[in-house]
Amino acid sequence: MVLDRRSMPMTKITQSDLSKNDGKEGRQAYVAVDGKVYDVGSSDLWALGSHMQQHQAGADLSEELARAPHGTEVFERMKLAGELIDEPRRAKAPLPGWALKALGYHPHPISIHFPQAFFTFSPIFLVMAYVFKVPEFERTSFYILAAGVLMALPAYATGLFHWRYKFGAKRNFNLRFKMIVSPVLILAGALTLVLHAVHGPLPVDRIHIPILVLQLLLLAVVVSLGHIGGKIAFGGGGK
Repeated sequence: MVLDRRSMPMTKITQSDLSKNDGKEGRQAYVAVDGKVYDVGSSDLWALGSHMQQHQAGADLSEELARAPHGTEVFERMKLAGELIDEPRRAKAPLPGWALKALGYHPHPISIHFPQAFFTFSPIFLVMAYVFKVPEFERTSFYILAAGVLMALPAYATGLFHWRYKFGAKRNFNLRFKMIVSPVLILAGALTLVLHAVHGPLPVDRIHIPILVLQLLLLAVVVSLGHIGGKIAFGGGGK
């Protein structure tokens, strides 16, 4: 049966009944967490029964919640529709407590902003060096590129951590793209840095085409990774 919105709180709800209330085609949007069933249909974050296109209503999300950056407090504002009478799936802690706490601080979304900024401003300062004939801008570009390569390493490591425990090691186009292209960015950035270091300070009255082109290509890759990351974070691209 499909549950009526007017069902009284703490109604006994089976797994079968829960699965039918998936928020599609006008049906109720119910989710279960640790034995409790919540009506999430009134939340804009659960439009058509889908949350960020990563979680679907009509399911027990106890285990998924263990990998989420938030806890059960997000359901406190939701209407309690009933209790799941089948044996609830208890959340399993995939990591020690300290590691789960670290994940709650969003290490990847924090760390990724540094290489994004560095790889973006490095070519900007190089172009400024040529336009305004300022040698200090050329040196700034070199040091920012070095910082970008260094900071990309922990950003990639935390990305793998986030992928494993936030998305359950799912594999789709967006996640594969980031996993493959990110190390390419690091290697290409390192090669560009070595080339720049071997050449030494670049004269600002003559454009060094290879290094400038490599810097602009790195910028294009960073923008692409940022776009894909935005789709994953805000558009459900991690599904």
